[in-house]
Amino acid sequence: MVVAPALYRMLCHKIPLASIAIGAMTPDLPRLFNFPGNFAHTITGLFTVDLLIGLLGCLLWFALYRPVCYQLFNKQLLSLSSRSYFDLIFYCIIGVLIGGLTHLIWDGLTHDDFRTFAGQAFLAHVISLPWLNIDMPIHRILQYLTSFIALPFLYYLVKPLLAAKPRPESCQTPSWMPFLLIAGCGLVGLITSIYYLPTLSYFWQHDTYGFIGRLFVIFSKGFLLSFSLFAIILRLAFARKLKSCL
Repeated sequence: MVVAPALYRMLCHKIPLASIAIGAMTPDLPRLFNFPGNFAHTITGLFTVDLLIGLLGCLLWFALYRPVCYQLFNKQLLSLSSRSYFDLIFYCIIGVLIGGLTHLIWDGLTHDDFRTFAGQAFLAHVISLPWLNIDMPIHRILQYLTSFIALPFLYYLVKPLLAAKPRPESCQTPSWMPFLLIAGCGLVGLITSIYYLPTLSYFWQHDTYGFIGRLFVIFSKGFLLSFSLFAIILRLAFARKLKSCL
């Protein structure tokens, strides 16, 4: 996801930024469906399961999540740069593959396992962190750091939404609705995480990074499921209104 904005500019804005961002997450997304993650982190997996899940994510984004987000924040939906649906599908395929490839390269430089393709001895080296009173391998430090580095680049994903023109008052939704939605979906994700927390006791004791990753996956399942249901209801309930305003 870190490289998505740079690739978007380099490719003359033809490839949707969302497709690159979704592609950058696809090797990890099979975990949402309890699919073995090792295959998704291979070149073969990139062109099969990763591409399939990435295109499904693009479909959900452009057909459901994107218009609903603009509706919730009372913004006029921006038209896509692609001239036809075939162009959009083609560029989404390219974007998903580019994003997925950057994920594999990034993992190959920050993990000490089957994904590593360079500097494995260096990545496995353990160093002491006296201010935390712990010893940690370099690859684990890189994983934590790169996770935080990616956060500021999320701005590029929401920038078009923030810059969009406001909707006419007759088409606007209550200003409190998006915050209520986020809070409600977050609560569902939290309850889901608490429910499955006992199953993560081993990772809590032996693998902090693995614990955080699995807990985030569980939270995401609850959050995305509830958000998807709400988005479908909103699209159905306001179908006529959305058609006249989008």
